Amino acid sequence: SLRVDETTIIDLLPVAGPAGEGEGHNMHNMDHFALVVDEEDWEPLMARLDTAGVAIEMGPAELDGARGRGRGVYVRDPEGNRVELRYYG
Repeated sequence: SLRVDETTIIDLLPVAGPAGEGEGHNMHNMDHFALVVDEEDWEPLMARLDTAGVAIEMGPAELDGARGRGRGVYVRDPEGNRVELRYYG
C-alpha cells in the first residue's frame, strides 16, 4: 500500500498473468475504487441500491482502509468497475 495523504492509499496488487491474459484478468486498470459514505447515509444508500437492483458483490463486512477499519460493501458500476462503499464508525 502507498499512502497518498491521511485519508488516501493506493494498494498495488499483482496481475494474474501478462496484461490481457490469465485467469481473473478483468481488462480493467484497477481492482476497485473506494468511496466513503457518512454513517447516517449508509442505510438509505443500501435501500437505494436494493431498489435499483444493484447486486452486492461482497459484504457488508468489516474492511481495512485508509482510515482504519470500516463497514463496507462491493458493487459494480454500469461499466463493470468494482466500487467499494464504506463508512467509518
